[in-house]
Amino acid sequence: MFSTKNDIKARLIISAVFLILLLAITPASATFNATFSPDNAVISSRLDREPVFRANVSENSTIVWFLDDYQVASYTGICNSSYVPDVSETGNYSIMVNVSNPNGSMENQWYWVATATPSQIMSGGSGGGSSSSGSVSSGEDYKNILVKEVSMQVLNKNVLTEFSFNEADNPISSLEFTSSVNAGYVRMSLEVLNNRSAFVSEDPDNEVYRYVNINPDRTGLDNKISDTRIFFNVSQQWLDENNIDLDSVRLNLFSSYGWRTFPVKVISGSNESESYHSNITFVSTTNGFGNFAITGKVNASSEDGVVVIDMGGDSSKNVSGSDSGHESGSDEDNSDSENVLDSVLKSMKDLFIKRNPVNT
Repeated sequence: MFSTKNDIKARLIISAVFLILLLAITPASATFNATFSPDNAVISSRLDREPVFRANVSENSTIVWFLDDYQVASYTGICNSSYVPDVSETGNYSIMVNVSNPNGSMENQWYWVATATPSQIMSGGSGGGSSSSGSVSSGEDYKNILVKEVSMQVLNKNVLTEFSFNEADNPISSLEFTSSVNAGYVRMSLEVLNNRSAFVSEDPDNEVYRYVNINPDRTGLDNKISDTRIFFNVSQQWLDENNIDLDSVRLNLFSSYGWRTFPVKVISGSNESESYHSNITFVSTTNGFGNFAITGKVNASSEDGVVVIDMGGDSSKNVSGSDSGHESGSDEDNSDSENVLDSVLKSMKDLFIKRNPVNT
């Protein structure tokens, strides 16, 4: 019994010593430190003064650089790395660096607003607009542009983002969509045109309220967005003066296949009591950006509201004729009355159909 207790004690001592030795030869859980510069998340500078982005790591790591979610450089087994964006156009760019090694990984992201150089400003190459960071050039002849407005927002992945517009002559009040990528700062440029765009080869089918160009300063966004909605206004005065059916108002987008029409929904201002000078607000979807047209269809009853009713009977008859044949004419009078009633009912039906066409 005693020897058994001694054996147990000896085993416990041996186990404790082994555990102490194991802890002594096992390194502590390793960590690494990384610093990034510049410190500011948003940097603004001219195109000819590109900022230098740096990553410094306490141990050898793999360092990967991204520009607008596209990998532009990758290094392995280094502690320090820098990246200078090489771009030629003004705009807003996302720069991200990822640092990784066996002990973990971390990343940092910056947004760079690249502004025009003095020579570009003097030559007019930087464009204009309401945004403090410049505008997006669509190539449209400036003589055909009635209003130009720019709205800028940060596009974060899977976040619904709204771009708002405020100019009085701009029918587009806002647009919103969800991006599938982190795109950084994005500017949406909106141009209200006097006439059809030079990049559009044909007119849409119905009456045009406004031609509008909508373009982001990022290429390739069309296939990376969803839940797109455009909110726009149409003047009640234009609807009345052109006898446009409210239900026929549509948003149209031009492509290589011609005009594509998108359904709309009235969200405010559709009451008959609305002022003659008020606006009707609509919302519509779209599958991309580019050259738009807001249209409406003329009501079929716009030709004339007067309906000629056939009173029946033979106009060649002498209505002031004699009393002869009065008894036999009684049945004819009843027949004529029925004909007149049928004619009135038919005319009223035709008028109702004209004023209330079935939308196809």
